Amino acid sequence: MILLVGLGSGLVEGALWGLAAAVNLNAAQRLVGVLTANRAGARDE
Repeated sequence: MILLVGLGSGLVEGALWGLAAAVNLNAAQRLVGVLTANRAGARDE
């Protein structure tokens, strides 16, 4: 339902929001990966 409203409001705006969300998700996953790696390294020491 929300997607349909978003598409109706503008494909370009919807695409930009989708791109921003994807970038933020990717950055968040990288950050979590780094933090997890740091924790694992600390445990090994």
